[in-house]
Amino acid sequence: MLILVGVLLAGCAAAPTSTAGSGHRVQPVCGAFQPSSDTVTLDGFVVSWVLRCPFRVNAGARVSERADGRATELVRQLTMPSGPRPEACAAIEVLRAPFALVDAAGNAIEPVLPTDGCQPRKAIFDALAALPFRAVESENR
Repeated sequence: MLILVGVLLAGCAAAPTSTAGSGHRVQPVCGAFQPSSDTVTLDGFVVSWVLRCPFRVNAGARVSERADGRATELVRQLTMPSGPRPEACAAIEVLRAPFALVDAAGNAIEPVLPTDGCQPRKAIFDALAALPFRAVESENR
């Protein structure tokens, strides 16, 4: 999984509050990945597969990735509470490739990532990386 690191000038206090076990509805297509403004809960949402939309580094094709299965460990990590926010955070933010949890009916949720204070929990990325992703489509946009 490609992870980019960017430098921020703002502290952690400026970051939005994340609510573990929630997310925003999206279309389960990487080219149309626009999260809705409403917040939904993961309670009762049964994951059928996970969609990962890697960053497009150049004008080439973007390959969408799919991992079939319930993603039990990933969902468990997403429902863990965030750690307490410190007074100040390091001026580095990890940018991640967006992903969505998709149910059998095709409903998709881009989850809110619980943090260890300032950054998303590493265990979330570990659980995501452990899934058996395979390429499913190419986009040339």
